[in-house]
Amino acid sequence: MTRYATRWRQAAVTRGGAYTAVDFDYEFDFNYGNLGKPARDRADNRLGYVLQTITGPARLAGQILLVDEPVDHAAQMRSAWTYDPATAARAARAERRYDNPGTAADALRTSDDFQMYNGATDRYEWKLVGRQELYIPYNSYRISGSEPTTADLLRAGHVNPDYARYELHRVWVVEATLKPGASHIYGKRVFYIDEDSWMIAVTDKYDTRGELWRVAEQHSINCYDVPMLYGTVEVHTDLRSGRYLAMGLRSGVPRFFTSIKREPGVLHRRLRRCNAEHLTFRGQPLNLRSGVPRRVEVNRIASSDQPHFQHSSNVAGFSSPHFAQTMLPTRLRSS
Repeated sequence: MTRYATRWRQAAVTRGGAYTAVDFDYEFDFNYGNLGKPARDRADNRLGYVLQTITGPARLAGQILLVDEPVDHAAQMRSAWTYDPATAARAARAERRYDNPGTAADALRTSDDFQMYNGATDRYEWKLVGRQELYIPYNSYRISGSEPTTADLLRAGHVNPDYARYELHRVWVVEATLKPGASHIYGKRVFYIDEDSWMIAVTDKYDTRGELWRVAEQHSINCYDVPMLYGTVEVHTDLRSGRYLAMGLRSGVPRFFTSIKREPGVLHRRLRRCNAEHLTFRGQPLNLRSGVPRRVEVNRIASSDQPHFQHSSNVAGFSSPHFAQTMLPTRLRSS
């Protein structure tokens, strides 16, 4: 599965149990190991591309993050761009690496916390500690399903244990210690990696004083039709504040992912020809209508040969997999 869309909900839960749910649409287009793409679209040192869109609540709806992810971060840094309809000034380059805050996460996770760890590894010294047995989230079908509501799953201090499931597994323990002179809010991280799936199931995160600060766990299910083990709900808990961030909630979403059928490499070619630092908006800022931005299309301006956004008369829904197609030139969209 190399090109797919998914939709889920995130909530930063206070010590008292209050939260505001944030809804996301994602599109993933993987390049690495994707032999279904022609050679011209499988760029060197390219893991893939990610398009993230917030669809609710209304005050955040329409915020967009586009990520161009390399394989070897030492050879090339991650590139990212954001657009916020509240300012509507330009699509700007963004820092989405290391300990930069995660999107709408209320400072409860870092950028490299996403999917338990992602991105460059150069700021840490890595050590394989050994193997042990540990109760980890596994075969978590209830918490990962579409039937429980968000209110069913979230409690003050932790997710509802009636919906979580754990198994005793052998895990590999990997310790990452911050290098002298390097900067990160986590001084040490300990990862517990499931021996069967190689998925990070649990993480202990220490501050720069060596004190345990945060813990994270990733629930998962087996998708037998793919086949693969699929990470679903992530929970990042701050032990000091008593708050936590729950990601990947799928209340009311019947499918975990939807395959995208589109001309291969569209996003790759668009990134190559567009300098996002020069994306500007003609006329008035994008209007919001019930919290949903109007569709925009990329067009060339002959005088400057720079890509500009312009309004479309139609209002596009942000439901995946259709949203990313509204961000592409008309001639490149699939039927």
